Amino acid sequence: MSVPAFTEFPRKHCIDHGAAYQLFRTEDVPMQGQAFVDLREHHILVDGHREARPAVRFRCFGLTLDREWLGTVECAVAFYPEWIGMRFGHQIELLGESGYLITDYSRELIRKPQETREAVSDLVQAIAAEFFTDLRVAEYRYERASRYSERLTHRDQVMAIRRSAHYQRLHTAKAAEEAAYALLTSLRNQAGTSK
Repeated sequence: MSVPAFTEFPRKHCIDHGAAYQLFRTEDVPMQGQAFVDLREHHILVDGHREARPAVRFRCFGLTLDREWLGTVECAVAFYPEWIGMRFGHQIELLGESGYLITDYSRELIRKPQETREAVSDLVQAIAAEFFTDLRVAEYRYERASRYSERLTHRDQVMAIRRSAHYQRLHTAKAAEEAAYALLTSLRNQAGTSK
């Protein structure tokens, strides 16, 4: 897999857990431009439930390949565990799991010749392989899990407040029912004794 040279920009140019790369042409691969990478997740089915795995979205600007202007190109690279059976793409071990990086092309890229798609795929998979082995993936997964836990905790607290309000209304209704029954019984007893 031949790829152009690339260097990462300082983090201040990127969103959280993202990166930006400057691409430089080499003798093997005459490609240049800029690539912005955003970390995200995709889901796979494991024993009937969904599990998240890392993925990245690429937005390449000013991309040229051998003097051909590709312009703005978007694509994604996702990690698929080896046991799924998709054994093509760049092999990698990510967070203790062996698997492959699979490129998902955008509509603009699908219309390009096979050699162009392969060159872009080699580039984004090489960047993704470097990016995925960075600390950002673990930080991103921790933040996502933490936010999810916070949302569930908040939802549980709201449900507890609603349950408490419901039990309070139920208790008030039961008290009102008992008071009304006591009044009815009292009036029936008075009516029975006055006859």
